[in-house]
Amino acid sequence: MKILGVGIYPPKFSGAAYITAELIAKLKWMGHHIKIITDSYRTSNLDENDYFNPFTKDLQILRIKEKFPPAPQKPNEFSIKNIQESLSKLIKNEIKSFNPDIIVLFHESMCWYLSKSTIRNRLPLVLIAQGFPTVMLFEDYTQKERMNFRNKLKNIDSIIVVSEYMRNILNKLNIFHVKTIPNGINLEKFESKINNTMINDIFNDSKFDHTFTHISNLKEAKSPFEIIDCAAEFKTKKINVKFIIVGDGQLKTKMESLVCNYQLTDLIKFVGKIDYSLINSLLKKSYGFISCSKYEGCPRVIMEAQLSGCLVIASDIPSHRELIQHGVSGLLYKNGDVNNLYENINIAINCNLKNEIVNQYWEFRKKYDINEQCRKIENELLTILKKSHFSNN
Repeated sequence: MKILGVGIYPPKFSGAAYITAELIAKLKWMGHHIKIITDSYRTSNLDENDYFNPFTKDLQILRIKEKFPPAPQKPNEFSIKNIQESLSKLIKNEIKSFNPDIIVLFHESMCWYLSKSTIRNRLPLVLIAQGFPTVMLFEDYTQKERMNFRNKLKNIDSIIVVSEYMRNILNKLNIFHVKTIPNGINLEKFESKINNTMINDIFNDSKFDHTFTHISNLKEAKSPFEIIDCAAEFKTKKINVKFIIVGDGQLKTKMESLVCNYQLTDLIKFVGKIDYSLINSLLKKSYGFISCSKYEGCPRVIMEAQLSGCLVIASDIPSHRELIQHGVSGLLYKNGDVNNLYENINIAINCNLKNEIVNQYWEFRKKYDINEQCRKIENELLTILKKSHFSNN
């Protein structure tokens, strides 16, 4: 099968880019011929030691001159026009030269850029929706924006979503050509032990009994300020808990300023972006992992934390409930309630729950296997391709 993919791709620092890279690498390994169209991002090449560098080997990556929005939740009129024109031209050329069997959109924001000519070519069109902006449709969209997005989705032959929560959202818009295939991860990577000097240095403060890690792009939807408020409470109670914040984003500067103002620099450590290959090592050093997100699709970082042996504490939102049963496979706190987050962290460190909960992760680890995810995606692509051939004949 010849696949023309359109989506967010490394070296962009985002979960969507990483997921796309691993899915494409697996599909290529399964014997499919793939080209990927993505945006301009500083350089077309990855650093030599980047975790995703091997994934790009022998893969043809085509880049338009524009950049996709950094947090593609809602469309911008100006950027849509420019990106749409560039993508339309490149897709048209590749349909002629590469002659793909199917076009796969690796993020729902790509739907904004679909031109009428792309839709009219009648190649089968499949979308892999990864979270935003689907989870924002009834939170941050006007009725007009929602209907415009719905009309775009109506042109897709099959929509693959990563959680039942996302499927339910689309069903509310009377979109039913939807299949749920949860995110997967590389089990070997997160079950192996990696010793790294840089990671060891992050955890070298022996006065702290427990360390909790937060990994995100530090934007509003991730609610990272809750960790600062929680740390202030631990400082008041003189409980030795340390918080490691990994990532970068629009809120980082403000967060660092608040940490200084609240005199929490001994409790909270910002480490910025780290190479994806080191995430496993960092999580294995952590006692727990915290996600404060208001909205998520199917957060792969929670799966990674679980398989690395972290006790996961997460906000009680629908997508988190698909991965965590409270008190069994992690802890859930009331969304937006810092006091309840504090209480759950206390439960985590005082009730010796970690071993009991972490043991539960092995019961459902196979559900997280990216190989299984890719097999299901492959089956869906082949099914849509067969339907297309049947209807055309």
